[in-house]
Amino acid sequence: MRKQRYNFDDLLIQLRENNIDSIQDVSYAILEPSGKLAVVEKKKQAQTCSA
Repeated sequence: MRKQRYNFDDLLIQLRENNIDSIQDVSYAILEPSGKLAVVEKKKQAQTCSA
């Protein structure tokens, strides 16, 4: 990120643009040559209720 002059604030901005509220929801992200961020979200675990 440092080589690309890309900082943590830039990352958070692009996550918000991808409708991701928290970095904890990201499995991994790739900074494309175009400057766009490709994001793969973590799979959300289904919550189960005991009856």
